[in-house]
Amino acid sequence: MSSEQLLAPRLPFSTTIDCAKDGAVATNVIQSDKTPDFKPPNLQNAVLHAGIKSLDSDSSSDESVTGTGLMSATGSSSNSSIFDFHFRYGRTYHKYCAGEYYMPNDEQEQERMDLQYCIINFVLDGRKILAPIQQMNLVLDQGTGTGIWAMDIGDDFPDTEVLGIDLSPIQPTFVHPNVRFEIDNFNQSWDRPPETFDLVHSSLNNGFGLRNWDSFLAESYRCLKPGGWMEAKEITFLPLSDDDSLPKNCAISIWHEKLHEGATMGAANLRLTSSDVIPLFEKAGFVNIVALNFKIPIGSWPKNAKWKEIGECQHCALRDGLQAFSQVVFRQFLNYSEQDLEIFLMNVRKELGNRAYHWYWPFFTVYGQKPTKCPSSS
Repeated sequence: MSSEQLLAPRLPFSTTIDCAKDGAVATNVIQSDKTPDFKPPNLQNAVLHAGIKSLDSDSSSDESVTGTGLMSATGSSSNSSIFDFHFRYGRTYHKYCAGEYYMPNDEQEQERMDLQYCIINFVLDGRKILAPIQQMNLVLDQGTGTGIWAMDIGDDFPDTEVLGIDLSPIQPTFVHPNVRFEIDNFNQSWDRPPETFDLVHSSLNNGFGLRNWDSFLAESYRCLKPGGWMEAKEITFLPLSDDDSLPKNCAISIWHEKLHEGATMGAANLRLTSSDVIPLFEKAGFVNIVALNFKIPIGSWPKNAKWKEIGECQHCALRDGLQAFSQVVFRQFLNYSEQDLEIFLMNVRKELGNRAYHWYWPFFTVYGQKPTKCPSSS
C-alpha cells in the first residue's frame, strides 16, 4: 500500500456523514444489501502474518518472566525491575508503575492484542492512519502494546522515525532501524520537548489504561509540531443491538454491566464515546476535529461477508480474552472469588456463540490538528 493510499482521507464502506459543530461524525452500517467493491482479505492470513500462532491460545506459564527488547526506560532509573513482570491471578502484568493498566501482558494476551489490531485494520480497510497528515518525520505511539502498529508504520514509511511507548517491555528485539521503543507512563508528565512530533497516535488505551484525557491531550498538544495531528482509536465497551435481540438479563449483558461497575471503581471509564472525546480535543486546543464511528460485530450473525468475518474474529478475540478483561476488575474491585468468576465466565462463553444475538461494540476514532499558528502563552 502506497503512502497516498494509506493517508488518503477516504471514508469507510456504507458510511454516512453528519456535519456537526464539533466536527464530522461518520457511522458505518453493518447490515447492508450492497456489497463492497473489494474482496475482503483473509483475516486468518493477516493474523498469522502478525505473528499469532493460532486463534486458540494456550495458557501462559505460571512463572514470572523478564521482558527483552530494543528499548530503554524513561521517567525512572533503568534497573532490572522495570523489565520484570508482576505475577497475579495466574497471569503476568507490568511491574513498572504496577496497577496502572489492568490487563495482563503474557503471551496469550499479546496474541489477543495482535488479533484485535488485525480486526481494527480490517474495519478500517487497512488504513493505519486516518488523519490527513501530509508529512511525517517523527511519530509517537503512546500505549504501543506489542508495537505492531509502530512497526507497520516504520515499514510503510522508512524515512519516518517511530517511537513506541508502553508500560510493558513486550515489543520485539529486532525491528526496523527507524523504530524504537521505550518504557514510560503516559498518565504522568511526558519527558519530551515541545513541538517534536508530527503525529501522536493512541489505540485502545482508554478504560483499562488511560485515566486522564485532559492531561493526555494537553501533553499531546504540547509535544506536537504546529500543524501536527493527534489520533485516538477506542472501543466503547457497551453491548448494543439495533434489533434488540440481546437480552438485558443474559450473561453477556450482565458481564458488561459488572465490568463497567468494577472498572468505574478503579477510576476507569469503559463507556467513553466519540461525543465525550470531541469536547476534550477542543478544550486542549485542537482544530479540524473529525470523529468516525463504526460498529464491530461479535459473532457470525452479519449478512455481509466482510462484517461476518470481522464478527467471527472478534468473537475469538473476546472469547480468548474474557479472562484477561475480567481478572483484575472482578477479583480486585468486585471481590469475586476465583471459582465464582470462572463459573460466571463459563456462562458468558456459552452465550458468545449464540447467533440469535445480533450485537456489537461501538468503535471510534477521533483526530484533530494543532493549529499551524498557535496562540501565544500570554
